[in-house]
Amino acid sequence: MAAEVRELQSGLYLIQGHHPVSMWTDINVPNIVMVHAGETLYLLDSGLGPEQKQAILDVAGQLKGQFTRLVLLNSHGHADHTGNNDVLEDIDAPEKQHYISELSTPYFDSVGFFRDAYNEGARYFDYLQGLNLTIDGLMPLLVRAGLDPRTDSDQLADLGRRISRLGLTRVISHYWGDLMMRNIGETYPPMHPSLETMRHYETLPGETFEYGDARWTGWRVGDVCVFQGHGHTADGVLFYLPDHKFLFFADETTTIPIWKDTDTDNTARSFHNTLSMVGTGAIESLVAGHFPLQVVSGAEEMRATITAFLNQKLDFDREVIDGVAQFPDGVGIDELYSHLSGQAQGVVARLAEAQFPKMPSFLKLTLLNFCRQHLTEVADGAGRPTFKVAA
Repeated sequence: MAAEVRELQSGLYLIQGHHPVSMWTDINVPNIVMVHAGETLYLLDSGLGPEQKQAILDVAGQLKGQFTRLVLLNSHGHADHTGNNDVLEDIDAPEKQHYISELSTPYFDSVGFFRDAYNEGARYFDYLQGLNLTIDGLMPLLVRAGLDPRTDSDQLADLGRRISRLGLTRVISHYWGDLMMRNIGETYPPMHPSLETMRHYETLPGETFEYGDARWTGWRVGDVCVFQGHGHTADGVLFYLPDHKFLFFADETTTIPIWKDTDTDNTARSFHNTLSMVGTGAIESLVAGHFPLQVVSGAEEMRATITAFLNQKLDFDREVIDGVAQFPDGVGIDELYSHLSGQAQGVVARLAEAQFPKMPSFLKLTLLNFCRQHLTEVADGAGRPTFKVAA
């Protein structure tokens, strides 16, 4: 399916991203923004896969002869934002530049980084316990791994129940990172980060950008202001286009710590800065890499969107801390997950419904990241790692 391209304003293009139906069979790709300003064509992230790459080439082709400089700016080092960086080779321009943070280096070994991140959780919890996995949903993965598609589904369901009763799902958890990366390797297209063309934002003169009460640090690359966010990941940035009064969050709207280097307090700071900029009229529309996937315009709607994200972060923090406090002697991640996801009105319960296999993140890993950042780790009588609220 071709990636949709929309011209939001004169010279401002959005290449639409996509949320997966299931991580077994579908890929999660972000929005991409392109900006044509004077003699320069800016590419803000490159996405992933041939459809998004072709959309980039289509926009560049429409503008052929109207730019002499091509600038690729990556928001962070995750592969879904850098996978098509080799498009630099395919666009004709006398001058080319490519920037990313120096803090992005650990992510360039995508397979190793995410395998280790997933495997790390196995010491603390059972990945499969509590996941909403159906035989119909699992069949595409099992068939791709070699299962006969005619296998009786009732027998598979019975086998799953026996595996669970025997406690083998916890054993499988120790190999979950390897299984995940194998699945992604079979589902996702090749990734081309173009390491040889990268320069670092940190080599540019640093600037402080102020808009009313909003204060950002970062860099200016021609017509693009690069704001340090460091919320979604330690290297994450946002892009602001003053001439268009447009903010591209990339992935800096993450309200829960889905990765171990996610800092949602930094995300909250970016939200407050954004609300201040909306109040001064400096931003008239915004979009993110994944959430929100659609462009949000108008002060009232932008305030409502950002406030909802901010409240989700605050509600999650409060709900997890209150949940842990119910277990004064400490609680394991499996027990905490069961306790919180069973509260029908809670934000954790809603997030549980939206996690893997619908999206690549796991709520138990998110809970672990939060607990390690904010709570005290102790061991129970059996030596299992648990968490408690500090006295």
